[in-house]
Amino acid sequence: MKIVRHIIISIILFSTLFLSSCIFINTPSKENGKIHLYVTIENNKVVIDKDVEFYEGEYLIDVLNRHLDVELGSGSTEGMIWSINGCVTPDDFAYYFKLIINCEYASYGACELSLKDGDSIMLLYSELSDYSTGC
Repeated sequence: MKIVRHIIISIILFSTLFLSSCIFINTPSKENGKIHLYVTIENNKVVIDKDVEFYEGEYLIDVLNRHLDVELGSGSTEGMIWSINGCVTPDDFAYYFKLIINCEYASYGACELSLKDGDSIMLLYSELSDYSTGC
């Protein structure tokens, strides 16, 4: 009887330790970081120019949606930023929202762009023929 009791107590202790470690491991990190966000629309009107917070694992689109009215394209332009605060990319693409991160053209779109603390993000409504980075 004493051995059975000892085994049951051992199983309970092991289970408690195992479950508590799993809960700790699976708790997502909510570390914050900051980026500088600078966005222009028609006539170079600045709609945001400030440091904003993001959470680990978020993409740029998540942060943009918290601070601006953003619409993405669909079909052949899926994932492309199509509109910000009512300023829309025209069908002929004469203008578009240029995405610059740390003074370089982004390699990914806003839906795939991971953020790092201290990043400088610019979305500039620009003519298609304008290749400047704005830096």
